[in-house]
Amino acid sequence: MWLLRVIVASFFGVMIASFIAASGVDYHDSRNSGLLGAPFYSLAIGLFILVPGVVIAAIVLFWRNRKGGTA
Repeated sequence: MWLLRVIVASFFGVMIASFIAASGVDYHDSRNSGLLGAPFYSLAIGLFILVPGVVIAAIVLFWRNRKGGTA
């Protein structure tokens, strides 16, 4: 359950941070039209980092619980 909370918090954290970063950019011309895609590109990059981390954490937690230890 804690791992799910970390995933949700990371997802929203990356989205909020990328929207804040993209809102600080203003070219005052037509180049601004592509800035709305920046948060979604940042989310994709964040997911490439988050998914392997979640898989590794899930394997470690499963392995510890299987051996009878507390995680």
